[in-house]
Order: sequence, then C-alpha cells, then structure tokens
Amino acid sequence: LSVLAIVFAEPIIYTQTFTIDQSNDVSTYAVRFFRIFALQIVFYGLGGVITGILNSRRSYFLTSIAPAINNVFVIAAFFAYIPLYGINPDLALIVLAAGTTLGVAAQFVIQIPALFKCGYKWEPVIDLKDPSIMETLKITIPTLIFIVGNLIAFSCRNAFSLVGGDTGPSTLNYAWIWFQLPYGVVAVSLSRAMFTEMSDASAKEDWETLRTFVNKGIRGTLFLIIPLAGMVFALADPLIQIFQAGAFNQDDVYTVSAILKIWVVGLPLYSIVMYLYNTFASIRKFVPFAILNCVLVDKDSPLGRLCPRGAIAPQILYGEQRIKHPLIRTGERGEGKFREASWDEALDYAAQLIRDTAERYGARSLASYYGRGVLGMPIMAYGVAPQSPLYRLGSPNDASCGSICNLASSTMAPQTVLGLGVRQMVPDVEKSDLVVVWGKNSATDDGPQVMIARIKAAQERGAKVIVVDPRQSGVGEIADWWIPILPGGDGAFASALLKIIIEEKLYDREFVAEYVQGMEEYAAYLQGLSLDTLSSQCGISVEDMRRFVAEFTSTAKACLVAYTGLEYALTATQANRALYVLWGITGKLDTDGGMYLNCRGVPTFQLASAPEGDMPLGFDDAPLYYGFCKQAQFMNFPKAVLEDDPYPVRGLLVVGGSPATSFPESDTWRKAYEKLDC
Repeated sequence: LSVLAIVFAEPIIYTQTFTIDQSNDVSTYAVRFFRIFALQIVFYGLGGVITGILNSRRSYFLTSIAPAINNVFVIAAFFAYIPLYGINPDLALIVLAAGTTLGVAAQFVIQIPALFKCGYKWEPVIDLKDPSIMETLKITIPTLIFIVGNLIAFSCRNAFSLVGGDTGPSTLNYAWIWFQLPYGVVAVSLSRAMFTEMSDASAKEDWETLRTFVNKGIRGTLFLIIPLAGMVFALADPLIQIFQAGAFNQDDVYTVSAILKIWVVGLPLYSIVMYLYNTFASIRKFVPFAILNCVLVDKDSPLGRLCPRGAIAPQILYGEQRIKHPLIRTGERGEGKFREASWDEALDYAAQLIRDTAERYGARSLASYYGRGVLGMPIMAYGVAPQSPLYRLGSPNDASCGSICNLASSTMAPQTVLGLGVRQMVPDVEKSDLVVVWGKNSATDDGPQVMIARIKAAQERGAKVIVVDPRQSGVGEIADWWIPILPGGDGAFASALLKIIIEEKLYDREFVAEYVQGMEEYAAYLQGLSLDTLSSQCGISVEDMRRFVAEFTSTAKACLVAYTGLEYALTATQANRALYVLWGITGKLDTDGGMYLNCRGVPTFQLASAPEGDMPLGFDDAPLYYGFCKQAQFMNFPKAVLEDDPYPVRGLLVVGGSPATSFPESDTWRKAYEKLDC
C-alpha cells in the first residue's frame, strides 16, 4: 500500500484538491508531502497489530503513551518549522513532513520491547487455510467501509476548505492537533483498556459484564473529557498563539482558535462515538456502526442547501481584499487613499475624532449605524442603550438597518394589530387548503428551503397556492395563480380586498363582534376609496380582486406565508397591517390551516417611553418606531447632516453596513458623508 501510495500520489491528492486548479502550489506541495507520508502506512499498520496484541495481554502502558509520543514529535516538528520557515521555507516543509513521519515511526518502535517481553517470536509464515483469516476478514471489510467513509468526509472537508483559500486545509489541521490531543491522551487510553475487557466478556457471552464495561467506559470518558474540553475552549487563543510566527499571523490565530472552539464543543460526543467504535468491534458486529458512519447524503433534503450568500462566506473570510489592519484616511474623503495603522493608533485617533466632534457640536451630533452584517452577533447589543458607547457619551442617535428592514413587518405591524410579533404567527401550511405567498420568495430567500418544501407538499395533497409578487421567478413558477402586483402596490391591493369583504359582509361576524375594535371607523375609511383607483395603484384588475376574494373567503383553511417583501415602500407598515386585518376579520387566525398564534407565556409588549433630554433623529416623525426599538430612525440622518434638522449631526460610527449603498437616494447619502467631521 505504501508503494502504491507513492506511485499514485497525484490522483490520490486530487481527491483532496478537486475544487482548485491542479497547477496550484497547494497541489504540488501536497503530492510531495504525501509521498513522504506514505511511509507512515507501514508504521501505522504494524503498530496497530502490535497494539492489539499487547492490549489482548492487558499490557496498556506503552500502547497508551505511544500516541502521545507521536503527538510530541508532531508538535516538535511544528516548533522547528516556525523558525526555519523564515530562513528556508522548502527546508521547513521537509522538516515538517519528516517530523510527522518520525512521530508515527516512534509510535511503532516504542511498543516493540513490550512485544518481545510477551514472548513474541518472528515467524514469517502465512497459512491461507487458517480459519482465523476468514474471521479477520469478517471484521476487516466493515472496518474498511468505516475508513473509506471517513476518508471521503475528510477529502470533501479539505477540498471545500480550499475554496476559501490556499490555507484552508492547514487552518483546519492546526485546530485538529489540539482537538485530538486530549482525546488521544485520555479517551484512547481508557477505551483501549476497556476494549480488552469488553472483548473478553463478548467471547464468554457474558453480556451483563459487557454492558457494565460499556456504561463505565462512557461515564469515565465523559468525566475526563468534558473538563478537558472546557480547558481547551478557554485556552484556545493561547494554545494557537504558540504557532504564531512567520506566515502564521495574529489573524490566523483568531481564525484557527475560532475553529478549535467550535470543534471542541463536540469533543465529548466524538469521544463517545469512538468508544462505541471499540464496543461494536469487541462484539464483532461492526457492520451497523460502519453503515451509520457512512450515511449517504440525501440530495433532495431541504436541509442540505446553503443560500448563495452563505455559500461564498469563505471568500469573505479569506478573500484577498479583506481588510486585515486598521486604515487611516490620508486623502480627501471619497478618494480612497488610506494607510495602515496599528490598533492602538487607530483607536486613539478614532476616540480623538469622536471627542472633538462631541465637544464642538454636543454629544447629540454623534450617530451610529449597525447594519445587517452584524445582525445576531453580540456586538449588536452595543447599538442600543444603555450598553451603547454613544449613549454613554450622551447621544440618543444609535440606529440600525431596522430603519428600513424587517421591523415594520415583524414587529410594528403585528403588534399594533394583534398585540404580538410575527414569530408568534405560525402558518399552518400542513393543514391549509389555500396557501397565500405574499412578500416572500421561499425558492430564493431561504437557505435550507424548508418553507418551499412545505408549500410543495401542501400542493401535492391538493392545496392551492396563490403567489402575490412582481416577479414570477422562484415560488411564482409553481403557483396555481400568480398575481403580478406592481412594486409598492401591496397596501392598495390589500385595502381593495378588505373593501370588498367588508362592504359585501363576507367577514366572520362572530369574530369581529368579539375581538375587533374600530370596525365601523375602518369600514368608513375604506368606503372613501375607489376600487378603480386602488386597481391602478397595484396593477391588478378589479375582476381579479373579486376573484381573489371569492377564493379566499370560500376557503376556511387559508394561511399566509410572508416576509419583508412589503417592507421596502413608503406604505410598509400600513400594508403589513392590512394583511393581518385581512386574515383577522375573515376568521383565519388561530385556526387549523390558518395562522396558529403561538404566544402562550409571551408577555405583552411594552413600548419604550420617550427619552429624557435630546430626542433621537426621527422621533417627531415616527415616535412609535422609537417605542418599539429604542433607536433613532436613520432615514432622517441625511437631513440632520445637510440641513441641521432637527439639530446638526457631524459624526457617524458605522458597523457592519453601508447606508450609502443600501438606503434610497445614494447621492444624498454621499453628500451627507462629505459634510461629516468624522
């Protein structure tokens, strides 16, 4: 096998690097390394046999420390590699390859004395009629399946890590070294000792004793591994810091450390799985374990897909244009001229700019914006008082992408109509006879595509699907009826539907009488609207409006699948409110096949009161917005900068976003940027 691996090194390495050009230096170095590593097959093979013999004799000392000796050689090779890389990179790589191979050789050699002490004598004889050969094959074949499954998994892992950059596999391997160390020292030692006892119990068919050893082994493994995993998690940064030298910089430390922290959370489970590996081997029924380990991927599963943005995330992390150091502007704003600076210099400079601006114009002249790029991250907590740095300086002007995205549809509209958030409104697609998709394209905006799978399943059992969307692409292509609405016309269409339903008394009168407030006032408002005018505003004929109403009101089980599609218009909040009114007055809330209200134990939302002192931007125009999120309305930012209305703003802290490219009227935002002091 070693000889074959050396000869066919290139095609074997291709299985690890098929995602990149094979002329890449990574492929070239990998082939060279693999030819050296191929020698390890001999040492691993013979060492594994010796380990098995010694364990069967209950000789555990050398077999337990042998992997640790291997790790010592590997770590020593890495330490030698670090200074050598700056002197002679090629020599450093050779030392790294040779050192890891010597580690495997040492793991084999150190066990030989114990083997001879057990009375071993070398007799190079192979008896093909020996019944133990067939017995060995019964175990070898499923073991081979297990190994091939792992090899495929590692091959894919390495290959796809190269998509993010040439350092992808090495980044994972650095983390793997420290991940494996506690497992190799503790879990392996315990499992080997238990393996002998479990094998002995299995041979005697003493299943009670076998179960006892399985329980003891799992408990012992968890008892030892969990605290070690916690230590590795806590010390991840300093452990990886050891490798920092040469091309391995501080950013690499943070990256590898983050991977190690994620992996080490699963270390207890990994140790248990490998203990069960020994358990199945001891009873010589390894086939179930091997099959489970090689579970095939279901390509049709909705959980097996990443959205395009998520799929290219490695390019953000490893991209050549990623900013890795603070930059201080040296030219005019907008020229794009910067110089690199240290963190200390950059932070001091930023602090001085903020301080000078606050002293000149007052603390309220400072504003912050937290964008979609940090949504869901801990740093978002610093965009809201009282944690906000600007709040502590005295500014009320923290803002976020919620000014134009999600807040209207997810919070403000449902809270002001139903007294709950959109997350408490669950579409009962599985029981619905009519699925209305409005403002959401589940075929493109949902990474795992769970919702589109649910919609298709409902359609297959006979439910109708109506899609309201300016575009037919995506979910509109499978619709029973696609309604091509004009962008921004959602409020007009929903109002038209409500006008027809109320004037023709097609609503649920019992529900309205018991749960609806302001029905008469709302009916009077709708009476003043013209269907023809609403039709021209939304691009949908009055005939189709009446057709929708007939379909909708005649179907008791109708659910709504919606998202932020209605958000990006001046009528966002009211359009979303109209949707919830539509489902409410027709009795399709909290019913089978409608919108299940999952709000048990959810407290009533309490609006934030107006802040003391200076009012945040946009408070006079949209006080309710502040009440829901305790933030400034960032759409008012340019006006405050360019017109000093309601007061001058001259400083802006942007985190994880780009208002100039994501908000309307980019030219206005660029003019505002030019007028800022910082």
